[in-house]
Amino acid sequence: PGSMPEPPKPPAQPANSQIQATQPHDKPNSSQPLSHTPQQQPHAPRPQHQAPPAQPLAQLPQETPKLVPELGKLVHVCESVGAEELRNHAGGSLGAEELRRESHPVISEISDRNLPYIAAEGTVYEGFPREYTYDFQALWLEACVAAFDNSTNPIVAFLEAGGDRSRRITSSEIKDLGSFSRSFTAGETLADIALRRDSSQALTTILSENPPPPKRQCSTSQRTAEAASKGDSELDIAWLEVCAAAASGNVERVQSFIETGGDVSRKISSEEALLLNNDRSTGALELTFRTGESLVDIALKRQQEKVLNMLCPNVVPKGAVKRLPSHEFPQEASVISRRVRACLEDTHTGTYTDLPFLQTTFTLPFEIQNFPEHIKDLILDEILDSEARGTLEDERDPVINWWSSLLPQSRLHPLHNGGMGDCLLHSASLATTGIEDRDLALREALARAMKTLNLYPRWREARAREASMNGFRADEWQWRDEWKELLSAAAMPKESLEQTHVWALAHVLRRPIIIYGVQSIKNYRDEVIGLAQHQGIYIPFLLDKAQCNPNPLALGYVRGHYLSLVGEEKEPTGGVTTVFLPVTSHDGHLLPVQFLRDVEEQHAEEIIRQWFSCRVVNGILCVEQRCGARSELPEECQTLIKRYTEDLKKRFMGEAILADGIQS
Repeated sequence: PGSMPEPPKPPAQPANSQIQATQPHDKPNSSQPLSHTPQQQPHAPRPQHQAPPAQPLAQLPQETPKLVPELGKLVHVCESVGAEELRNHAGGSLGAEELRRESHPVISEISDRNLPYIAAEGTVYEGFPREYTYDFQALWLEACVAAFDNSTNPIVAFLEAGGDRSRRITSSEIKDLGSFSRSFTAGETLADIALRRDSSQALTTILSENPPPPKRQCSTSQRTAEAASKGDSELDIAWLEVCAAAASGNVERVQSFIETGGDVSRKISSEEALLLNNDRSTGALELTFRTGESLVDIALKRQQEKVLNMLCPNVVPKGAVKRLPSHEFPQEASVISRRVRACLEDTHTGTYTDLPFLQTTFTLPFEIQNFPEHIKDLILDEILDSEARGTLEDERDPVINWWSSLLPQSRLHPLHNGGMGDCLLHSASLATTGIEDRDLALREALARAMKTLNLYPRWREARAREASMNGFRADEWQWRDEWKELLSAAAMPKESLEQTHVWALAHVLRRPIIIYGVQSIKNYRDEVIGLAQHQGIYIPFLLDKAQCNPNPLALGYVRGHYLSLVGEEKEPTGGVTTVFLPVTSHDGHLLPVQFLRDVEEQHAEEIIRQWFSCRVVNGILCVEQRCGARSELPEECQTLIKRYTEDLKKRFMGEAILADGIQS
């Protein structure tokens, strides 16, 4: 999500191989084996295009040119013009490759209607009216980048213009993306890109039957005479400065821009995005500026509530701004982050007690429960992912909190995290220490573990068994290439991670991980469009049980995005808080234990009982997640929670008292 996480791609097949990767439009993910197809006969040579006799353009009848408004753009069609004449008229720019169906999706679509097609991608040929040129391509490419970057406005613009949400990006279009070209694979749809990149907001827009309108912008303020009298260079500098200010939360600078007549609906151009991303002062913001973004988009991405309230007073939607403890108190979070990094760098062997910060289990502070219900809801909206919770608790196929006999003490809450590509590591860090993995300490440790631990044999055996069950097979070199890609993804910041990385992360943390995830991916018609087999139990099999903590972490997986699932603190001064985590689905099936060996397949429940502290509660097989008293947490974690709860009381105490309130 980043994206479901980017699936490993099988290598190219030799001519004599009987193993062929899935078709380009059906990229496998790690939970889907390499597909097998019978050996194909060589394709017959493509017949040469037989062009009709060419006519001079001047002799064509006036009614010949037509406007075909399919697909939301204007395509210039000349039914009587021969292919050779078109090439000559375009100065030779239309070669044979451009006439092939594969070279451009529009060519394929027009060919299906038996219409000749003139490719005019922004170039005005002599004699052709400018309004007939093809400018819809830019909308499509911007939508692809938006799906990659988890933004929505370009996708909405593409769909509203009549764009086909099932359209697939071609290799020639990928080349047009320039520096972005390495981020895309031919044959992907917008949904494929969004799933691979954990782009949950973009995916929602793509799959929605009624796409949401573009983000609401403030009314455009006309430039004052003073602003209009300034030179273009001065205005551009002021605009770049206010973009950086919106990202950093500099309210004064944004206010100054507005008061001097700045246009708050202005959008970043491609040149301006390049300047902002290359500037050292904005590089420290850890934010990528994108073409087409407004000040509101920038402030939303960085969760700058004060800037948003200034730009769009009274229109910031409920729950749009998140207030996780690590967001509100970055200094305290930074201290914890440094301690976590030090533990991971200094400890390569030993037991889980050598990693005290990673053996803690974060819970919602007890103080939240003391507020009246309506205020408690406001607080939870600030820290939880409400959309993910709705999906995971869907009564038609619930994934969490279906265990009514275990509630309320074992209710799980999905914490928000906005880490595109890094969501697995952010969620694991939030589930332990309550902070996100902003300095990439966990990612670096994950990459080291995958290189040093001998994970490959067990991984390959599990993958080969999965492939065999589905009637497929692969050669050793294919498995090796897939493994190399997994290693590369682990070491690359912002690169989406998948099931194998969850298993490796369990070794880094020296504790098991339980993933509660949706089993199928559905479109806006509620039709299944793919499987997401991330749910299951991930055990650090390569470590001795004595070196590992039996206390599991609980994570969620929904729409290509990982989230931490946390319980509620029993009381801050009391004893241990115990949360019962079912290891069965709502229909009674045992959750799969991932990466078992062949000889272990029939002993999954026995293995669970060996690695966890298990109990059967009201007929449900559960494992215990024990959350120590707050006083037992590392001092740095106690400080963060203390600051956060004090801030809650400061912000909401008055409302609570007015509502017949709160017990001190």
